[in-house]
Amino acid sequence: RNRVRPGERDLRGWEWRHLWQACKSDALFELCRQTNSILSLSVSHDGKWLAVGEDRPGGLSVWDVVLHQEVVRLPAGEGQVLVAFSPRDALLAFTASTGLESTNTQTTISLWNGETRRIVANLPIGQIKCVGLAFSADGRTLVTSTAVPDGRVTLWRIPTGEKLASYPAFQTCEDSIESPFAVTRDGSLAAFITGKNSNDKDRIQLMDLTTGRSLWNQKAADERLTALAFSPDGKLLASGPGMVESTIRLWEVATGREIARLKGHRAWIGSLLFLPDGKTLASASADQTICLWDISDLAQVPAPRVLHGHQYEVWRLALLPDNATLVSGCKNGSVCFWDITAAGRETVFSMLPQIATWRFAPDSKSVLSLDHQGQVARWGGPSFQKAETVMKLGNSYSPRWSNAHISKDGRRLAEGSTNGVVRIWDLEHRSFLRELRARAGKVRPVAFLDGGRKLICSEIEDRSLHEWNLTSDDEPKSWHGPPHYGDSTGFALSPDERWSLTLGWNGETLLRDLATGRETSPDLGLREPDTGQFSSDGKLFAAPSEMGFAKLWETGTWREVATLRGFLLGAHTASFSPDSTRLAVCGNAMDAVKLWDVESHQHLLTLEGQGSLYRSTAFSPDGNVIGSMNSQGLLHLWRAPSWAEIAAAEAKEKAEIKQP
Repeated sequence: RNRVRPGERDLRGWEWRHLWQACKSDALFELCRQTNSILSLSVSHDGKWLAVGEDRPGGLSVWDVVLHQEVVRLPAGEGQVLVAFSPRDALLAFTASTGLESTNTQTTISLWNGETRRIVANLPIGQIKCVGLAFSADGRTLVTSTAVPDGRVTLWRIPTGEKLASYPAFQTCEDSIESPFAVTRDGSLAAFITGKNSNDKDRIQLMDLTTGRSLWNQKAADERLTALAFSPDGKLLASGPGMVESTIRLWEVATGREIARLKGHRAWIGSLLFLPDGKTLASASADQTICLWDISDLAQVPAPRVLHGHQYEVWRLALLPDNATLVSGCKNGSVCFWDITAAGRETVFSMLPQIATWRFAPDSKSVLSLDHQGQVARWGGPSFQKAETVMKLGNSYSPRWSNAHISKDGRRLAEGSTNGVVRIWDLEHRSFLRELRARAGKVRPVAFLDGGRKLICSEIEDRSLHEWNLTSDDEPKSWHGPPHYGDSTGFALSPDERWSLTLGWNGETLLRDLATGRETSPDLGLREPDTGQFSSDGKLFAAPSEMGFAKLWETGTWREVATLRGFLLGAHTASFSPDSTRLAVCGNAMDAVKLWDVESHQHLLTLEGQGSLYRSTAFSPDGNVIGSMNSQGLLHLWRAPSWAEIAAAEAKEKAEIKQP
């Protein structure tokens, strides 16, 4: 619901803004919506025309890209239509099949001259199905591929249509949704799907087109392959799987060695396309999205930028000569255009590489992180992907266990150790501040107080806690946590910094007044607790349990007010939104973060992620981003637009509608 009546409580929270954004298309516009699914797309060499080939019962149209108008419809028979524009002139090659319902099926490759608007040649290939069509970069050779039972790769001289060579190729592609044929730009190599029989569709074969010799043959999927693409320099080959798989694989063409896997899609891959610089790979998927992968460093490929807008499986991709506009074809017949240079939906979800601890900056515009090499970095930009090194902690840093804490204002970092030493770092001035010495053993910082002038640390072996004054050399105030408390996951601090609450594994509690030292033990009835949090006004406390739920209490009486269930496995960190209207509780991959309405206790949204044991969950201070880190140190960030951003976007849409 987008409108709130006077006097009503506005039920729209973070989840509403997040879903509002998810419902918006990233596409520039929809060019057309054909009757049949889109089987193939090709852009003319000058970018003026787009050829659209349809799935059975067929259809072929050519569109003016600038005017968004259909130029011509060509006779393409009654079968599935493949299209390919010459990279040198206005010559279009397309397939046409007739007699599909009879025993006299015939397939022809037709050549259409865009300048004269006439078909200038027909290349008959007989009673077999064409499954691949590609021009060489000079436009002088057309390579076609046919499937079993008479699978062949054939080279044709253009524009005469003379057959240059034809090689046997046991290609097992038969379904229209597959695009398993690729040719290098120079026309020297072809890759296609092969197998031991027509039901075996999980192997790539690389063929030398000068000799017809097979160079290598590799198993590339568990079930079947659905897409192939060569990089512009011909050194990489990308393969996409189906139907239950979704991981893209990259292969070294010279050796046939698999060198990388790209995980991000949730369903089979319909099309793959390298951008001309070879550093970006575009992929279309049945999960209704398009992904843009930065593959400039194959050792560490970041999470892809995801384009949303299609409401059905995305089957095909093409690129305009401006290298900035992507074209996609969908199962429902829609053809959409996308500006891949514009910042947009990439800010909905992003991930930072493996880190040890993290914190939102006070202005919510960046994230501070400490990695396992002791490097502190600040991540900024629309999707928190621009990294700036703040400082290095030096060789003393031990990454073997999570032992660091960043202050709320982002100015201090405390580093624990296994030998009783705590080091304090000034991140604002990028310098070492001082060293504290507790008793021997593991010591972990858990909270900064008083604007970074005090620090509470936890000693693991004897379950003791210590409050240090960092502006003096006084002995710390010390106390013991409850029985079976031995880790910082059971520690919480009230917003006014007056109260600390520690939780023991078997349900024990200790509530301490940090000003007077007075202690009580409220009965929360919570076993196997994890990291909890007070609401921003201190009136509520929430904590999760490894048993698979979270609980909510009123702090005035410590009366339990709700039990929040629904986790497949254990529940971990709980975090309130800044206005305390929402509670985020993290779990594992399928339920990385679950969101509840604090007042009604209604479950609102589940955010999925990668990996397990999500902890260290928090809202950004402005309430627009939720962050949570899994056990492998992979930080997930989910963003919802602000109300101001939503209002601006809706005003822009209204203005565009009013334009003639």
